[in-house]
Amino acid sequence: MTWLTWRQHRVQIVGLIAVAILVTAGIWIVAEYALRSRAELGVDSCVPETRTIVTPSGPQQIINSSTCSDLISQWQERIGLWRYLFFTIYLIPALAASYVGGPLFALEFERATHRLAWTQSIGRLRWAGVKLAVIIAAALIAAAILAVAIGPSRVLMGVGRSGTDVKPFETFDLEGPAIASYMVFGIAAAAFVGAWSRRILAAMFVGLLVFGVARVAVHNLRPWYETPIIMPLEMISVIPRDALFVDVPAVDRDGQPVTRERVSSLLSEYFRSPSRFAPSASSNDSTYLADRGVFRRIGYQPVERFWTFQAIEAGIFTGLAALFALLTLWRVRTRDA
Repeated sequence: MTWLTWRQHRVQIVGLIAVAILVTAGIWIVAEYALRSRAELGVDSCVPETRTIVTPSGPQQIINSSTCSDLISQWQERIGLWRYLFFTIYLIPALAASYVGGPLFALEFERATHRLAWTQSIGRLRWAGVKLAVIIAAALIAAAILAVAIGPSRVLMGVGRSGTDVKPFETFDLEGPAIASYMVFGIAAAAFVGAWSRRILAAMFVGLLVFGVARVAVHNLRPWYETPIIMPLEMISVIPRDALFVDVPAVDRDGQPVTRERVSSLLSEYFRSPSRFAPSASSNDSTYLADRGVFRRIGYQPVERFWTFQAIEAGIFTGLAALFALLTLWRVRTRDA
């Protein structure tokens, strides 16, 4: 049965792994070129020009960083659109769900070729289980190959922002067990849709839709895997730069949440008021809000929780994949031949 599955789906298996290899190799090549170009242009060794001017209040230093900015622009122009190559890693799990998972059972049922296998002393559960296992194993291999591209991906992300400040949580979807769980979940979900609908196009489209909805939903849930650390907005400068920021509501004097509309209304009122320039006026918008009983806050997840979040997200998608796989086996077992 394993050999039969390989013979039936070898194009999809080889294609999936080949795409992963090509994308990973391409990202490494482009990232190496980006780093070499950065060194050739001297982006990192550029020192802003400083000159001193005399003013009535005394000498002042003026920093001119236009030369360094020009070098950064040249560097970005050299890389061009190749800087976005890492985005393909986001797309591959979705494409695997649609083009590999979707037709896995739908193709058999739509063309009625499953009947031949079921008459060859191969049980339904064995037939479906082996097909799922082989395809998921190929997906895990492809995910492991893609995970190798995480380092170069950070370089390409930095191209668009002068090569700096790429935070660990920004590459969360590209590395670790998370990306493997996306692949497995996508294939399992689309395979179930195919087993249920018995139509290839429906399985490809709905499977992709299910994958996308789940990814967006879990992505929005991610900042709340653990209770965030919350502090006043005015203390944002002390939050580590590599943290994951979490949007939390403002509160009143009793600690009750204040709606965004209320905060926006007060801020608009503050910036429209000409009296804010008076000597007795509130020193800034935060003081203005505080005088009216509104206190803005900011939450964050420290980078030390990164791998904990990876494990949680991988567990969510692996659990969903297992659920869809069981539903697929149940559907194959109970459906008419």
